Amino acid sequence: MDNVINKLSFSNKKKLPVLLQSEAAECGLTCICMIANYYGHKIDLFSLRRKYPISLKGATLKQLVNIAAQLKMTGRALKVELNQLKSLNTPVILHWDLNHFVVLKAVKRNGIIINDPAKGEVFISMEVASKSFTGIAMEIRPTDDFIEKDEELKLGLGVLWKSITGLKRSLAQVIVLSLVLQFLALLAPYFIQLVVDNVVITDDRRFLFVLGLGFSLLLLLKVATQAIRSWVVVYLRTTLGIQLVSNLFRHMLRLPMSWFGKRFIGDITSRFNSLEYIKQLLSGGFVEGIVDGMMAIITLIMMYVFSPQLALLTTTAFIFYTISRFALFQPMRNHTKEKLQLKAVSDSLFYESVRSVQPVKIFSGEAIRQSKLENANADWMNADIKLGKLTIAYVTFKELLHGMEYVLLIWIGAYLILDGDMTVGILFAFLAYRQQFTTSAQILIEKLFEWRMMGLHLSRIADIALEEQESALETEHPELERVEGKIELKNVSYRYNDNEPYIFENLSLTIKSGECVALIAPSGFGKTTLMKIIMGLLPPSTGSVLLDGKDILQIGLSNYRNVTSAVMQGDDLLSGSLGDNISFFSIEQDMERLEAVAKNAFIYDDITAMPMGFHSLAGDMGSTLSGGQVQRILIARALYKDPKILFLDEASSALDTQTERQINIALKNMGITRIMISHRQETINMADRIIDLSKLNNDDHQIKPESESTHSKLKIVK
Repeated sequence: MDNVINKLSFSNKKKLPVLLQSEAAECGLTCICMIANYYGHKIDLFSLRRKYPISLKGATLKQLVNIAAQLKMTGRALKVELNQLKSLNTPVILHWDLNHFVVLKAVKRNGIIINDPAKGEVFISMEVASKSFTGIAMEIRPTDDFIEKDEELKLGLGVLWKSITGLKRSLAQVIVLSLVLQFLALLAPYFIQLVVDNVVITDDRRFLFVLGLGFSLLLLLKVATQAIRSWVVVYLRTTLGIQLVSNLFRHMLRLPMSWFGKRFIGDITSRFNSLEYIKQLLSGGFVEGIVDGMMAIITLIMMYVFSPQLALLTTTAFIFYTISRFALFQPMRNHTKEKLQLKAVSDSLFYESVRSVQPVKIFSGEAIRQSKLENANADWMNADIKLGKLTIAYVTFKELLHGMEYVLLIWIGAYLILDGDMTVGILFAFLAYRQQFTTSAQILIEKLFEWRMMGLHLSRIADIALEEQESALETEHPELERVEGKIELKNVSYRYNDNEPYIFENLSLTIKSGECVALIAPSGFGKTTLMKIIMGLLPPSTGSVLLDGKDILQIGLSNYRNVTSAVMQGDDLLSGSLGDNISFFSIEQDMERLEAVAKNAFIYDDITAMPMGFHSLAGDMGSTLSGGQVQRILIARALYKDPKILFLDEASSALDTQTERQINIALKNMGITRIMISHRQETINMADRIIDLSKLNNDDHQIKPESESTHSKLKIVK
């Protein structure tokens, strides 16, 4: 039924969909996606992102033209004035605020309507538009080879369903109990008719006593059944919620680092919140829809048995109600989607402001952050207002429709009684069945509406659930028996996507077991990127990374990470005790090992001087620890794994030279292979070998600054 409704089209006019970006810098790709859908190439942003990934630097007009060409569309950039926009054939991509792309939907007398990938559909006055529009527009049109097709990738409910244990049994229990409740509810109108027609008129008090006793027992049965069903629903909802969140969270933690780097925390949180909607629908709404659908059919039959004329009137009102409800589905879906995504932007701003409260105070930015948050709140609340207006219109029409229906039922029913075609008891029973039918039918329609709306939430979850996990992450590979710690890079190249230049290309080098190597170069040469590739956090565009002569993908990333450890820029302590942080929340902490690594990191004396020692609390939002103490705790955490290879990215920037030298001696005595990045000369001098990425003179190795287009030579300094 849903497929039939979805295919109905009552207008020949093409519709420009409102799509909002999921990643921080994919506004251009989102605009291309909107226009492709407008012309009939149904494709979702997730699929488009897989084919044409965009880096955090965003996309240029040239890249957008190339992407459009691969979608069988032609694009051309135009230099136009604001007053010339009305001469363009919409939709058109506009360059906005020097760092953003939007789609021009329509030009009005006093402003323009744009689909903003960051905000949704927005009306902008000409005065405001003149401040944001840069004068660059891009027309995109289908070529002769363009084919209308559907390539939308959707997350099916079965993908979530199959991973839930005990769901079918609990649903079956709820359905059976609900059917019992509905059967008992069907007897209530019959009780009213018997009392009116067989007791009141005949003054049969003994029969009234029997009826009262019998229906009282049925009431007790109904209450008991309802209590049991409520408990089963609570159990189902709880277990379902735990499993849904756990399964999705497990999958998310196994996604590549690049996925996290392109998203805001508020957006990720918002997508997880969509699980709540699905949980509520599966645990209660799904069953209610089935049971109330059956109830509606049965009560409708009973109504036709009592009075076909009155039943026809109720059926007609129900048809009008159904049409009005589904007529509002698409606009309500669009506004709900807009609200969810704009709320995610607001949440991200809130989290960001709380986490960065120190610089906010340092730069007296309280008013600025508050203004940004208020504007973000206003954006999602405006979407909520639009949704509220539609809801008010729908509720008003529903109340008016059913109110008029009820008046007509009483009116016509009274005439039928006066004509002798109906008794008072039958009218009362009919009205009771009509109330049950209306309630059940409305619940059925609402659940169908919610079921269709679930597609929106599934599409949001799909951004997480359908993303491919890191390759070679699973632990089907045999565990490593003996690791020397020798690292080799063979012809390693890396770039963010196929449309961008290489950061480095055909890079090969060897790091011996137990050797300490420093990677140096000016900022922007890709030192941290290269380190992340060696760590297995980023896959190289070409080439391979070897551990003791074996490709780390063949070894398995889990096995590889078990023998490596790191202290990276921006690493933080997590909420918990210092012991928890050093052991990374190991279930069975080895106290002797905790003390040993703390001594090697020269933080042991600091910790034991604290009143609670290793049980002292730390948090991700800060603590009484100094920057140097935090870095030494992070080094201790890295050593707790007993790694064979240790990566250090500015890991000692807050340490004094003497402490850093002592830690370096301790690490050297442990025989750990160390790869470090630092701008401090004292730190660099501690290395056995220095690799200057900006001066490598091997012609097979090339690297270039991320901000420049020309290659620079690399040099190995021994």
